[in-house]
Amino acid sequence: MPPVLAADRSHQMARFGLVEGVHGQALLSAGHASAGLAACGRTLNLINQRLPGLVHGDFGPQNILFTADAEDVVGVLDWEFAHEGSPIEDIAWCEWIVRMHHPGAATQLTVFFEAFGTRPTWQARHAEMLRRCASLQELCRRWGDHNGVALWNSRLDATLAWVE
Repeated sequence: MPPVLAADRSHQMARFGLVEGVHGQALLSAGHASAGLAACGRTLNLINQRLPGLVHGDFGPQNILFTADAEDVVGVLDWEFAHEGSPIEDIAWCEWIVRMHHPGAATQLTVFFEAFGTRPTWQARHAEMLRRCASLQELCRRWGDHNGVALWNSRLDATLAWVE
C-alpha cells in the first residue's frame, strides 16, 4: 500500500506517495499473464469486498503495478473514472483490455475469473464492453476528437466480432 500523504474526504481527494512496481502491461508482454491476471482478480475481489459499489472505471493490467514476480499487486493506478456501479463494469473492462491489447493472453482469462470468484455470463460481459466502448466514443465526440471517434468506432467493431 502506498503511503497516504494527504486525505480530504470533504473534497473526495487523497494524495499518495510513490510505489515501486512493475507495470502490468509489461508483465503480460513478458509472458506472465497467468500470474498477473490472477493477481488482478484477487485485487478486484478485495476492492469489491472492502468498497462495495465502487467501480474503478478503467480496471485492468494497464493500471496496476505488480511485484517483479507478478504474484502481488502493489498499487492500482488512475482512478479518474471511479464511480458507483456494478462490479461487472471492472470485470468486463479488464477482459476487454486483455482481449484488445494482449490477445495472446486471452486464454489466461480463466485465472482472472477464478481469482475474482465468479465469471458473469459472456452476454453480460460483452454488453458491458460494448457500452463502455460506446461511452468512450461519445466522450471523444463531445470533445470534437475526430481521430478518437474513429479509433473507438474501430474498437467497437472489433468488440462486436468477439465471441467467448
